[in-house]
Amino acid sequence: MKRLAIVLLLCSLASCGRSEAISKGMDSWKGAPMTRLIASWGPPHRIIEDENGGRILVYDYGETVEREGTSVTYPTGITVKQPNRTSRAERWRMFWIDAKGKVVRWSWRGW
Repeated sequence: MKRLAIVLLLCSLASCGRSEAISKGMDSWKGAPMTRLIASWGPPHRIIEDENGGRILVYDYGETVEREGTSVTYPTGITVKQPNRTSRAERWRMFWIDAKGKVVRWSWRGW
């Protein structure tokens, strides 16, 4: 039980460190021109025009995973097959660009 607590604590600390590193990297783009961001990151997967004359650049790295359904055979001899399951792992980065073409805000989800 004590080992489990230590493992969970270490995993939690590793996640926190990764989160801080991603946020620090994203924050380093504040004030940078959109053209430099695109030159570094490549073209975004989506560009959304906002109501203030700016843009939101969306980089979507999520993936869809399909898992094969399992079969269960009961003591009566009846086998029931569960359907395949599809899930999506969210992983994206977004940058808000103001009307002057500068990064003013960012958001991210997923490692």
